[in-house]
Amino acid sequence: MSLVPSSRLVWLVLLVAAFAALAGPLPELAPLWLLLGGGLLLAAVADLALSLNRLELPEVAAPEVVRLTKDRPGSIPLRLSNPDKRARGMLFGLALPDGVEAVELEREVLLPADVAQSNIDWPCLARRRGVFRGVLACLEVASSLG
Repeated sequence: MSLVPSSRLVWLVLLVAAFAALAGPLPELAPLWLLLGGGLLLAAVADLALSLNRLELPEVAAPEVVRLTKDRPGSIPLRLSNPDKRARGMLFGLALPDGVEAVELEREVLLPADVAQSNIDWPCLARRRGVFRGVLACLEVASSLG
């Protein structure tokens, strides 16, 4: 599991840093940019703590064997569990091994409320024959504060 800051947080940090750089030569503005920087740091740490507290990611399961035909469209059936049974949207991606191409790299997936498991089909295309291992599922879920 990797925690990555949202682009909104990165832009806010850049905005506060730019303000701090512009206000640097003016000592009377130092308390203002220190307050802005401290508030941003406090908000980011609080968002991280709240997000980790409620973090219960869905498990992704795929069948042991998926049969695909070379150079023909196929799909991999996936089952996503929803442990807390809350409606939530996420960005989902599937990294496939060499020889199998994904039709789409990532997709918005909505897990409905009050449902323990959801099924999705991941379209792909086998480019060569063989036994392929090493599929990696990646999920991106928004933090508590977005």
